[in-house]
Amino acid sequence: EAYVVIWASDDLQYHGGGVTHSTAYNFYHNKMAARIAKLIGEDTTNYEQEAELIAKSLRQNLWVEKGWFGEFK
Repeated sequence: EAYVVIWASDDLQYHGGGVTHSTAYNFYHNKMAARIAKLIGEDTTNYEQEAELIAKSLRQNLWVEKGWFGEFK
């Protein structure tokens, strides 16, 4: 997923694992989709639930106990 959202330079190799920057993009875009859905009178539930699941997964899988997110797992 990382290759879709960034310019894969400097020999980035994640081997198919989850990475923080693309996870953050997915979270943000679901939050924005919920805002847009609300503005046009559509149901926001799916976007809000997806954003919450993404945030939960990010905290569970990529949080480093030293106080920041790791880049890759």
